[in-house]
Amino acid sequence: MTTFQISNLSSGLVLGAFVGTTAEAALDAMAQEAGYSDFAASCEVTGKRADLAVVEVGALTSVPVDTIDPALLTDIDGDTTGTKLFTADYDRATVANQHYQIAYKADAGRAGIVFVGSGSGGLTSWTDCISAEDAFSRFIRGEMSA
Repeated sequence: MTTFQISNLSSGLVLGAFVGTTAEAALDAMAQEAGYSDFAASCEVTGKRADLAVVEVGALTSVPVDTIDPALLTDIDGDTTGTKLFTADYDRATVANQHYQIAYKADAGRAGIVFVGSGSGGLTSWTDCISAEDAFSRFIRGEMSA
């Protein structure tokens, strides 16, 4: 699954980040969140297809768990058992080492995210989720749970 940011090209308004296997699936996810069965159904109701930009935020890359950021490691009390670790690109990176790191614990249904690299402060955010991709999508949308 990939996270896509969807925005209105006319107004520039960012409608959110949505997970899907394709851009079309992300549009369906956006419409379903708004209460429609899919994107086509939302277009039928509104009478037109909005001029939308659907941009891939960045796929997650699996990385060895022994490269976990110290802040995430502290949050899980140093126990990486069952942890899957991923990285995602930081779209406003000013230097090559800036990215996000996502630690996903499937057995707990939780993931933590931290910004890594120059200028990072080690602040972690955690959420309940069904996958690392789900957690990253929630992070991008500003919908992390405690």
